[in-house]
Amino acid sequence: MGIAKKQIAGLVFMLPLAAMLISESRVQAQTIPFTVAGRGAGGGFSVGGVPSPFGAKGISFPVGLYKSENGVAISQSFDGVGMGTFKGTFTFVNKRTGARLATTFGDTSNGANSVGTYMAIPVSAELVRILFIAEFNPIAGESTGLFSKVTSGSLTMYALTEPIPPVFDEQGFSVPFTFNWVGTGSLTFD
Repeated sequence: MGIAKKQIAGLVFMLPLAAMLISESRVQAQTIPFTVAGRGAGGGFSVGGVPSPFGAKGISFPVGLYKSENGVAISQSFDGVGMGTFKGTFTFVNKRTGARLATTFGDTSNGANSVGTYMAIPVSAELVRILFIAEFNPIAGESTGLFSKVTSGSLTMYALTEPIPPVFDEQGFSVPFTFNWVGTGSLTFD
């Protein structure tokens, strides 16, 4: 009986310590992979700095099948030859649950290492493809559902348009186009 009482007393002492260790491990941030693949379309991209809306859909981990909201790109610079910089916003929306992951891209004030870049790649004498590269970062506090506890993260996205003619209207807009994109990175949750 003396040993049993000592064991119980030891357990009573250890339980609060075990509970504290378990609770501490639960509040540690978790970082998980973030991957995206999809297809989208834009009504044209303005090299003149006019906001350029676009949309996309595809599959992502952890978003799942997604559609988009609030996709807007804004050119920050254009060299007149086919290269420039841009930034913008994009919200991934889970098609089944409606959970939203709000992000910026190329926005150094929200964690991007640099503004996004774009470049024209000639495919013939009359056509180019535009390659867009940007770092996407979640906007803390603006996501919902599964993503409401996202605190940080980064995803490098590569988007390549279909071949288009390198012509622009008076506001600097290209012709409408479609694109494919892929990206990899990580998300951190509280």
